[in-house]
Amino acid sequence: MFLSKTIQSSLATGDRLTEVEFSSPLGHPILNATVDAQNRLQTWEGFGAALTESSALMLQKLTSTDRSELLQDLFRNDHHGYTLCRLPLGSSDFSEEPWSTVNSPEAALRGEIDMSRFDALTLPILKEIQEISSNKLRILVSPWSPPPFMKTNNSRLNGGKLLPEWRKPWAMQFALFLTELVKRGFSPWAVTVQNEPEAVQKWDSCIWTATEEAEFAVQFLRPALDEHKHSHVKILLWDHNRDRLWDRAQESMLVPGAAGLDGFAFHWYGGDHFENVSRVAEKWSDKLLVFSEGCIEGGPRPNAWFTGERYAHNIIGDMNHGAHAWIDWNLALSLQGGPNHVANYCDAPILINDTMKSVSHNSSFWVIGHFSRFIHPGARRLPIAIKTGMVPASVDGLARDLLEGTAWINPDKTVAVILTNRTEAEAPWALNFKAHSNSLTGLLPPRSIQTLILTFSR
Repeated sequence: MFLSKTIQSSLATGDRLTEVEFSSPLGHPILNATVDAQNRLQTWEGFGAALTESSALMLQKLTSTDRSELLQDLFRNDHHGYTLCRLPLGSSDFSEEPWSTVNSPEAALRGEIDMSRFDALTLPILKEIQEISSNKLRILVSPWSPPPFMKTNNSRLNGGKLLPEWRKPWAMQFALFLTELVKRGFSPWAVTVQNEPEAVQKWDSCIWTATEEAEFAVQFLRPALDEHKHSHVKILLWDHNRDRLWDRAQESMLVPGAAGLDGFAFHWYGGDHFENVSRVAEKWSDKLLVFSEGCIEGGPRPNAWFTGERYAHNIIGDMNHGAHAWIDWNLALSLQGGPNHVANYCDAPILINDTMKSVSHNSSFWVIGHFSRFIHPGARRLPIAIKTGMVPASVDGLARDLLEGTAWINPDKTVAVILTNRTEAEAPWALNFKAHSNSLTGLLPPRSIQTLILTFSR
């Protein structure tokens, strides 16, 4: 076993995805990690982010050179290497105003779709991403609401439900949107039935029970996708928080035909609840589990370190409990945390100053890179057991008293081990591999994350 390189980001040292020299610390390790390199767990699909209308609008404000450099940072293999992109079907709250892909009952019944707004605002950036990407971009499509005339409340906003008589035409809108993406040179990978189907929001939203979701997917959405030659596109249920993932999955899977659906998507806003990811992964081992959205709410936190720590904690938790993919929320936002048509401002890894035409990278950007740059599609998770000898101190603060890690073996046989230290103290570590006699020791600075790249001798 050989350590090829160590990559580090730290609040204490100022490192940002910096390759650092390896050195063995003095003293007893307080983080002991043991990796089973002989065992292979789930296969990784990739990392990505959402290209909302707001993100596209902010990216368009940059010069072409600056925008190209930023998109390369995110989508080239020798940078973040994103391979997944989530697109809203119609508007989300991160749009300048509510809008739909079909605007009248007559047009919907004729099987029409209006791509004009998408083509004007989002498509130019999506094309740039495709040209820059080292990989064929795989797209996840999620709706926030059907058109108003299809709903019980006659509005995209404030919840409401899909009227039963509009289930088939609404399913057709999914299929038509995917067809239009294919015509424009893109590869739809999956759809979710509804973003956050239990949330009545002041923005675009729609309520579905778990049974209604699964019945729609089986009886209307799957046939519509198959009819339009999208039989390869996966259908994911839920697309809401982990806290209800297990309950919703159990109810949905009771629907006849639901066993033929492809998996579940989930968010982080309801707390950790990683055990629900594990329970679903164990109960339905053939189903895809995709983290499809998470962000820091309440507006931007420029220069904050805890935001990146929250990302690290969630990525490690999801990976270690069975997730197959991880998709961040907005690719980029303004310094205000928008645009957002209901002022639901949030943070993002990239903030753009549209006055200065400049870009700033938040700690979440650097932290995501510790995973996405070194854990590649096709990687397999390796079991890792972590024991710590640190007693959390009250001065460490809420949710910053954890030492965590995950381990993966890539298709090229390199092993990536990511370790995090969210305490205010240095953390000496020891890394052991089952069936290998040698071990490594190192040091995590306070408030830091390290990626270790290792190879094995034959």
